[in-house]
Amino acid sequence: MSHPTIYSLKSVILWLFLSFFIVACGQKSGSEETEIEIPQLNDSNIHAFSLSLGKGYYSTANKLIAAFKAHKQSGDAYKFTQFRNNTWTPAYIKEKKFYQAVYQKNKAYINASNTKPLFLAYENLIYIGVDLKNSLLDKNIELEKEALASLKQDKVTIKAILKAKK
Repeated sequence: MSHPTIYSLKSVILWLFLSFFIVACGQKSGSEETEIEIPQLNDSNIHAFSLSLGKGYYSTANKLIAAFKAHKQSGDAYKFTQFRNNTWTPAYIKEKKFYQAVYQKNKAYINASNTKPLFLAYENLIYIGVDLKNSLLDKNIELEKEALASLKQDKVTIKAILKAKK
C-alpha cells in the first residue's frame, strides 16, 4: 500500500504534466499566426497611410497624456508607472513594430516623400512616456516640461506633414 504523501505527490505531478500538455497543445506556432500585410507605399496611398499613422499617433499619445494627468493629479506615480509599463507600452510596441516594418519595406519612398518625420514622431512617444514616468517618480517638473514640449513639437510636425499631403 502506498504512503498517502507519495500518492498525493504522484497526483500533483500527473496534473502538472497534463496541464503543461494541454497548454502546449493550445499554442500556435509562429507560422500559424495571422500576419499583417505590410503595404507598398506609393503616391496613390501615401496620404491615406499618413492619415492613419497620424491618427494612431494622436490616439496613443492621448492615452498616455490622459493617464499621466490623472495620476499626476492623484499623486500616484506608481499607478502611472504600472499603466505605462503594463498597458500602454505593450500596445505601443505592437503598433511600433508594424510602423517599423512599413518603414523598412518602403524606406526609399518614405525618405523621398518627406514622410519620415511621422515615423520619427511615433518612435519618440516611447521616450516621452519614459520621461513622463520619471518626472512623476522624481517629482522633476523640468523633465515633465521637456517631455510635454517634445510631444507638442511632434504634434506640430505631424500636423504640418498631414496638411502638406492633402
